[in-house]
Amino acid sequence: MFCRFCPRLLLLLAFFALVLAPVAALAADDPRLNQQVFWKLDAKATDLSGKPVPIESVHFPATAEKRDGDRLWLETAWVEETGVLMMDEALAYYCERIDEDVRNASLWRQRASVRCALGDFDAALIDVAESIRLDPTAAAHAVRAEVLLEAERYDEASAACDEAIKLDAGCAQAYYVRGRVRYEKDENDGAIPEFSEAIRLAPTEPRSWWLRGGARASRREFVEAIRDLDEAIRIDPNRSLAHQDRGHAYLESGEYEKALADFDEAIRLDRECAFTFVLRGMAFGIQGECDKAIAAFDGALQLDPESVRAHLGRAAAWDGKGERERAIADLAEAIRADPDCYVAYHVRGKIYYEMHEYDHAVADLGEAIRLQPEDAGPFQTRGQIWRKRQDYERAIADFDEALRLGAEDAATYQARAECRTAKGDEIHAIADLDQAIRINPQSAVAYAFRGMCRGNLGEFDRAIDDCNKALVIKPRLGKARWVRGNAWLRKGDPDRAIDDCNAALEIDATEAEAFVVRAMAKGEKGDYESAVADCDEALRVDGGSAEALAVRGCARLRMENYRAAIQDETDALRLRPRLARAYCIRGAAYLEVDEADKALSDLGECVLIDPEQPDVHRTRGYAHLKKADWVAAAADFDAATELSPEDVVSHNSLAWLLATCADADVRRGAAAVEHAVRACELTNWKTCGELDTLAAACAETGDFESAVLWEEAARDAAEAVEEKSDCVTRLELYRANKPCRANAME
Repeated sequence: MFCRFCPRLLLLLAFFALVLAPVAALAADDPRLNQQVFWKLDAKATDLSGKPVPIESVHFPATAEKRDGDRLWLETAWVEETGVLMMDEALAYYCERIDEDVRNASLWRQRASVRCALGDFDAALIDVAESIRLDPTAAAHAVRAEVLLEAERYDEASAACDEAIKLDAGCAQAYYVRGRVRYEKDENDGAIPEFSEAIRLAPTEPRSWWLRGGARASRREFVEAIRDLDEAIRIDPNRSLAHQDRGHAYLESGEYEKALADFDEAIRLDRECAFTFVLRGMAFGIQGECDKAIAAFDGALQLDPESVRAHLGRAAAWDGKGERERAIADLAEAIRADPDCYVAYHVRGKIYYEMHEYDHAVADLGEAIRLQPEDAGPFQTRGQIWRKRQDYERAIADFDEALRLGAEDAATYQARAECRTAKGDEIHAIADLDQAIRINPQSAVAYAFRGMCRGNLGEFDRAIDDCNKALVIKPRLGKARWVRGNAWLRKGDPDRAIDDCNAALEIDATEAEAFVVRAMAKGEKGDYESAVADCDEALRVDGGSAEALAVRGCARLRMENYRAAIQDETDALRLRPRLARAYCIRGAAYLEVDEADKALSDLGECVLIDPEQPDVHRTRGYAHLKKADWVAAAADFDAATELSPEDVVSHNSLAWLLATCADADVRRGAAAVEHAVRACELTNWKTCGELDTLAAACAETGDFESAVLWEEAARDAAEAVEEKSDCVTRLELYRANKPCRANAME
């Protein structure tokens, strides 16, 4: 009984860490005990108080639950053992009785019950049909219903009950059997009223109380279920299954001591029921008493070496003790006993995942999904494996399926958000994190993560707001500090970024990301040596940090240590083959060492991954200049200005190329003036380089008067001697009404 919800508890048990205690399994001293038995017509019966009762009032068949001297307890009464028959004996006995009195309808009915117990349903139906022909009573139809029920012919069984009730509305047995039909069909809402009517008509019948308790437990109405089972046990204290079922209800209710007391009593009454030992093991395991749990599961396996539940439970217990190899061995036994055991594959896959044996885990979880495609759990775990392997497409697909199947938990949304962020899909990642926060508004990590995504989208104020919320919930959440620091950095405030990263590292000195953000902030302040040192620390903490390698490479590029920068970015790309920043920095370093082809290759790859970065287009423009590909260079500079209209360097570089290029097909004087003016506006008409470019642009259009004016302004703004000298040289050209034709890389 209660088997319908047992698998859920077993899976829960296995996912936590549980296990059990030793109880010897002793053989019954009478072969009739805990077996279905029958009584002779002249058998003597007494109730618990010793008062004689009619033998016809005793269940037929009944379970022999206990022995006391020369009598056996048959569910509701003591019966002299000489009047108790086992199945084969009963069949022979009632065949003889029918031969002696062939027109006795009750004998045909009783033989039908014996044949039903033996599994000979066709013969049983023939016997009960004869009983009905001889005497069409409600009792006979009720027996026919019971035979049809055991034959799993449920609709016919229900119709037979209807016929019995039509003949006698007070036939408790018919209501009981009709309740069983609905219970077997998982129609608990319909079963409970049937058992209730059976109880009203026969309140001392324990089976109706027992099964109504089972139906209520299946509906998870444990208080009501326990109340019914209390009554069943009061009427029949020797029914081991009633104690087992009440213990199971207590177990589901979290009343573990009461559950164990019932399991102990069930074992005392029936020492050969392996499932009671399994339940006892679960009760110990849920409480973390793994050794006792293992011992209980051992007891179950002594009685039934093929018990899948016992192997599952013991596996959970071994796992709880950290003995994963022994857990895996038990799960293998469960699979051997039942190759379609979904739970075993699921749990073993999860254990392999925790052991980082991902190939084995994926295989087991795939099998679990094949066997139970409507369960979210294996999809969740397999998604985590794909995430760790950076196979984000597969991870997202598995998380999608888990959520479709009802895994409405914050962790799954956060995991999918992480994958989407890795793919650069911050918008959908934020949507996932919105859901995670909806489910768990106190998740500081989700707020910090959303802040990071918003920072990646350039929403720095909203990123800071999310981090502030995270810190209200959890003031010592280091991630919220360094994520906020990154937002401050990108808002142009490296000092506040450094302060936040310092605070993050005070909380947790192993936060590699905090070192990386602080390194970037120090790089912005020109302190490249300190930036490299921070990246070194990040790599000491997390040797697999591609971000740390990329940032260190950038600092080394600024320090003109180009070969070291190239090596750092190469190492970063080995770890994260689609890290756009690493391609950009390595491309810039290759450009500095005059390896333009390699620079173009890296910068082209960067544009494919992330085409929206203006500095990448600008740098690639310079690489094209190295190759004298003026048209491609102009296109990249133009793309940079489109992506970042306030990018002074790109406007100035494009204007210089359009004004001074040796290839007349590339020169466009008016466009050069437009971009040069924009560069001067952005620098407040105060910097030499931009004024110099504007002069060259004016000269290209033939406006030498303006060219002279702007070149004089450039000369006056120049700070370096060489820069002033160049301005003087070009000033002479413009005064002579000659345009500038310069080396495009100047």
